[in-house]
Amino acid sequence: MAAHMLLLVINDRRSLDSILRALRRAGVGGATVVESTGMGRTLSGSVPLIGGLRHLKEGLSTHNHTLFAVIPDEMVLQRATEQIHKEMGDFSGPGSGMMTVWPLTEVWGGSRNAREEDPR
Repeated sequence: MAAHMLLLVINDRRSLDSILRALRRAGVGGATVVESTGMGRTLSGSVPLIGGLRHLKEGLSTHNHTLFAVIPDEMVLQRATEQIHKEMGDFSGPGSGMMTVWPLTEVWGGSRNAREEDPR
């Protein structure tokens, strides 16, 4: 199995549902999503009161979503990253999130049926 791990940091939490639907269409059978906070926010101790109020006004959050997905093969990986780029752009702007992929040598657990599901 030529599996890969996809890690995606989503700074705009409002886009999480559309990204998950796009990954499902690409053939990704499942993912783990956790709330996360970046290093800058963590080192600052907390969001200052004025900054916190700005986030409330703009509907932004002080947290991100980080998504982990085991991608079972190269074709699914290619479709998944294309879908993510359609949803999130090229990650070049500040606060645009981050995506990385790395090969996995072995995988235990997870849903074996996820690889066999119809991606539609």
